[in-house]
Amino acid sequence: MRPALAMPTHAELLAAGAAQLHAAGVDTPRLDAEVLLARASGVDRSGLYARLHTAAADETGSRFASLLDRRARREPIAYITGVQEFWSLPFAVTPAVLIPRPETELVIEAAVRLTREPRPPEGPGGRADAPPRLCDVGTGSGCIAVALARELRDARVVAVDVSGAALELAARNAAMHRVADRIAFIVSDLFDGLAPDLRFDVIASNPPYVGCGEPTSPEIAFEPAAAVAAGGDGLAVIRRLIVEAPRRLRAGGWLVMEFGCEQETAVRRLAEAAGLADIGVIADLAGLPRVLVARQMKRKARG
Repeated sequence: MRPALAMPTHAELLAAGAAQLHAAGVDTPRLDAEVLLARASGVDRSGLYARLHTAAADETGSRFASLLDRRARREPIAYITGVQEFWSLPFAVTPAVLIPRPETELVIEAAVRLTREPRPPEGPGGRADAPPRLCDVGTGSGCIAVALARELRDARVVAVDVSGAALELAARNAAMHRVADRIAFIVSDLFDGLAPDLRFDVIASNPPYVGCGEPTSPEIAFEPAAAVAAGGDGLAVIRRLIVEAPRRLRAGGWLVMEFGCEQETAVRRLAEAAGLADIGVIADLAGLPRVLVARQMKRKARG
């Protein structure tokens, strides 16, 4: 009678998985393999470390193999696990939405800082201490809207997106983080679906800005094209947003918008042409220009 084969340990599965992902060109093969094996084992990563030298069950190995195959095909790990961390918060993600990126946290930092600046009253009889109003344009997973609502406890946020599926997911994330009562989710192409007289202290956005033919990672192909690509030069949505934003900002209000690192000159010119003032650009951790901040100094007439 032949002896039963020993089951591989978690450490052995992990080593084999990391090797498979490395061969597939994944940037962080060991980390991704750890995340996927922890998921296949039904534990977090610390729980995985505690059982590295114990034998893995058959079903664990099967689940892990399936998850590895998906990642080796370059499906983003956030879609495989269904979760992405942003602003130190977990967000549910699906292929219906763009995966939140660390660079977008710069939008939150700037929007929070600018919202907390002293504001003039809005119109005759207005109150300078009225709750701030913010708009998240192209909310996707709701990561910007939720993070802003968490940081600005007295704020009211409007989150818009053309995708009903995205808004559904964003609303779930808002409920999970207990800010749903201060965020209105509205199907809208930029500001088209909003009341004509609705204006904001801050408009924040991470619009699509990848140009046609621009090199991207294989993972990008899994994300919704409308949330990534924006015409030949990547500025199709940005142009519209910068033109329309001044009419939606209070006097003294701010546009805070992420853009591609090679688009700074074009974005500055668009902001100047739209009549925005105090135009500045915030660099990301790599020193690349990443976020536009621009101020509306005068109330635009309707029409």
